[in-house]
Amino acid sequence: MIKDNEKLNELYDKILYKFDQYSDDNPGDFIDDVSLLYSVLYDDRYQFGFDSFWKYFIKKYDIDSKNKKLFENDTEFASTIYYKCVTPLNLKLDIVGASVKVTRNQVVSILFKIYNWIKKSIRDITISTIAIAVIFFSVMFSFSYYNSGQIWYSNLFMGLATGVFAGVVIKWINSMIRGHLISLEAQKNLANRYSDHFFKTTNSKYEEYKAAVKGKNKKDILLHFVDREYPILIQFYYKLKIIYTF
Repeated sequence: MIKDNEKLNELYDKILYKFDQYSDDNPGDFIDDVSLLYSVLYDDRYQFGFDSFWKYFIKKYDIDSKNKKLFENDTEFASTIYYKCVTPLNLKLDIVGASVKVTRNQVVSILFKIYNWIKKSIRDITISTIAIAVIFFSVMFSFSYYNSGQIWYSNLFMGLATGVFAGVVIKWINSMIRGHLISLEAQKNLANRYSDHFFKTTNSKYEEYKAAVKGKNKKDILLHFVDREYPILIQFYYKLKIIYTF
């Protein structure tokens, strides 16, 4: 018995270390698999897929199936692995989560936007400074000519000041509109990034599970998997895929 306990503790240590390393490199992938493992273990609705998923799980994470002789059955083996080797990582997994990685092109794009913003800011400050100076001196000249009785020159410089001021106001309004449009475009691009990541992850999870499922009832098992894993619109897509595949 003591010998078996030593083997078990050694097994738990190895698997925990392996899970810890894997979750560093593939947090979202690992969390998805662990969630599904928990589901097929403890939810009666998902028991239909336990055998197929457990074979997939031990193969993917290189868990030696010979160790199951230390347990009464596969279910006990799986549940013990879950509590001994996954539960200690729960806090870490909650913190890590699944994230959308920033690509090199996106970093270059951000740096280019910062450069453009700095260049545009310098240009706007320069133009604004010149505009303020023109307005100030035009008003001063206008009053000077008005006081000296030269109304035509006074009106000329007042018209210049008014025109420049109107141009500044129009430019400010256009900048606000352009900034709002750029903000909307940025939100749209961000939404597209997350949508692409979601569909990529979703399709990858479906393909992995499909590869793990064996037997005559593959179609029904996949339909159940889609029902429990995805929103209604995504379910519709995958159900059509399953119907036309099998």
